[in-house]
Amino acid sequence: MFGDGFFAAALRRLGAASVAPFIMEDTKYAVLPIVGFIARAEINPAEIEGAAAGCLFPLGGSLERRSFSFTDYYRAEMGDNLVRWWARGAGLAEPAALPDWKNAARRLENEWRTPSGGRRVNVDPGYMGLYQLVLATTKALPQAVYIREGVFALVEFLFFRGSFQTFSWTYTDYARAIPELNRWREDFLALRRARI
Repeated sequence: MFGDGFFAAALRRLGAASVAPFIMEDTKYAVLPIVGFIARAEINPAEIEGAAAGCLFPLGGSLERRSFSFTDYYRAEMGDNLVRWWARGAGLAEPAALPDWKNAARRLENEWRTPSGGRRVNVDPGYMGLYQLVLATTKALPQAVYIREGVFALVEFLFFRGSFQTFSWTYTDYARAIPELNRWREDFLALRRARI
């Protein structure tokens, strides 16, 4: 389909100026950036993560790829044999950068489109705060709050009683990752403590 270097070439075309603000001096409202990926299983995840790190924020680890079979939503556009995984930022960030991350992710997705216009990769940035996990979306959903530039913030989880809790709208693949996301929250708290 496409070889090694495809995503790196897309990143070069976008340029380093795409990288959104990252480091936050005041930790009171600092968040841990996260990004979710959906792609065909044969696509090299390291190449996707490298390109995302160049356009969104520096990455500090990723979760194991899992089969993405919870919905057929992406099948017509992206094909079969899809996998889902997440990566987290290497440090704290400003939550106000969420629309910048989403718009950079949309540019990456557009760079990686197939000749017929379908996406090769779905890139969904968000962040983990003290009490919630927030995703960026361009969908005007009833539970989403408009931020700016066509980007909405969607609270996907609430942290309560020692774990992330789902809502009726929480995506099933995200809900299955709660144990790993809880561990990332511990990393997030350690990063906050180190900055205070």
